[in-house]
Amino acid sequence: MRKLISMLLITSAVLCASVRAESGDAVRQAQEAAQRWFASADAGLYQKTWEQAAIPFQQAVTEAEWETALRTVRAPIGDVQNRSLISATFTEKLPGAPKGQYVVMQYASKYTKKADVTETVIPMLSEDGIWRVSGYFVK
Repeated sequence: MRKLISMLLITSAVLCASVRAESGDAVRQAQEAAQRWFASADAGLYQKTWEQAAIPFQQAVTEAEWETALRTVRAPIGDVQNRSLISATFTEKLPGAPKGQYVVMQYASKYTKKADVTETVIPMLSEDGIWRVSGYFVK
């Protein structure tokens, strides 16, 4: 019986370590996707940010609506000067979003016209195995 309990504990520990490694890898890949997306947004390539976005994002807003929204949000704050990751949380559930794998990331950002900006970007794992941004919010 002791052997069985030991085996179960070892198996449980291995599975937990595997889940942590997978979510850690997901966070890294999602952060890389966010950085690519931010590069386009920071360069004013708003059309490209829509093209790089996840399908649910594209289904929720047209390309023209997105470009207008992003210009409206970005124009008053100016150009980004720096951006630092505050948090990155892996999850499989988000309110109002389809079931999937997401990483919710918050960044402390400084822009030329506003020094204290919090940006939230949410990449999701697409069906093709590529992480793409599914949400972006500025506060």
